[in-house]
Amino acid sequence: MRFQPHTTHLRGALAAAGFAAALSLGAMPALAQQADKFGIVTTNFDASGPDAFPIKPGQLIAYIQSGMAYDSPADANYITVADAATHEILGQFAVPMPEGYQSHGLGASADGKYLYIPSLPSASRLLHVLDGRTMKLAQTIDVGARTHHVDEGTYKQTDKFIMVDTDNPAIGALLLDPNNENAVIGGINAYTVSGRAYSAWSDPSGNFAYLTMRSPIPSRPGWISKVDLKTLKQVQAYEVGYGAVWVAFSADGKTAWVTNTGSVVPVKNEPEVMEIAIGQDGAKDEVVAAIPLPMAPYGIVLSADGKKLYVVGKTYVQDPGNTKLYVVDTETKSVIKEITVGVQPDHVFLSPDGAQVWVAENRGNQVTIVDTATDEIIGTIPAPGDVHSVRFVQY
Repeated sequence: MRFQPHTTHLRGALAAAGFAAALSLGAMPALAQQADKFGIVTTNFDASGPDAFPIKPGQLIAYIQSGMAYDSPADANYITVADAATHEILGQFAVPMPEGYQSHGLGASADGKYLYIPSLPSASRLLHVLDGRTMKLAQTIDVGARTHHVDEGTYKQTDKFIMVDTDNPAIGALLLDPNNENAVIGGINAYTVSGRAYSAWSDPSGNFAYLTMRSPIPSRPGWISKVDLKTLKQVQAYEVGYGAVWVAFSADGKTAWVTNTGSVVPVKNEPEVMEIAIGQDGAKDEVVAAIPLPMAPYGIVLSADGKKLYVVGKTYVQDPGNTKLYVVDTETKSVIKEITVGVQPDHVFLSPDGAQVWVAENRGNQVTIVDTATDEIIGTIPAPGDVHSVRFVQY
């Protein structure tokens, strides 16, 4: 069946929704009036049809994104669907993307209705949205610039919004409403946070966004920009280390951790992970500790009980020794174990029950699964190309 697309401009989408998208995060009429300035165009496709893979009631599904970067052997960008309990592959599906596009990252709506796939290289400008059941193309969203990550802050899907990093300074971190055909709620633009964010995450409450900011001045550390998601205004900005990358939160929302890749020129700063005490009841956040690491830390996730951090040590060069996942004791602030995984691990994801950590590997072209009770590898799931992101959906 041939797709029959139809295109919706931002003004029409918001008008049809009666500003429902904006109201889901609090009344924001000013943002609704500004929405046309974003110039976002959404094209819709017929994604109806039967389920593309078998699904049982109560089954936990893992969606694994793999792309065509990092010397990938893949002939296309893929989503691998697996049973999260048994690690059985239920299907692999090529993502219909223009030639030259490389998928990078993955998001999912809480109900699994939509999968969100950002793309490289810098000339790309489309966010691809798949139906999570039929695996057909449901939408393309043209944001006018490259997209990067899709909100990976809590490692579980919120039903309030989807947050997408973009390189468009007028949009910045784009907020979409998954309950209203991904209508645009607003954006956290470069002017709000005084720079280009590397990536953005929501805290467990869904009330605040945390953006890692890399300073345009090499001698100055990066910072965290904390933004109120009801007003989309910055409420705090504070310095962290050089090369701020990833943020992970404790389940109670009282602690966050940020990875910093470090710097050599012009300022020597060792790679580290910083602990942040998140201000409660209107108090300010505060950096309270820094943990040095042997390699540049990148992806990070906190165990369900908050006692251990799982941190990827990553280099971008083709290095067969780039295989480290560090386990950090959050009380003693020390590395208690190094786990050797596949080549060039990138990001790490905690299963919803907290029992497993899934390590995405760029040049390993697989996911390595670690038991959080023993910190031992218990399995791998191969993918056609470089793996960046994993998402879990409970059906």
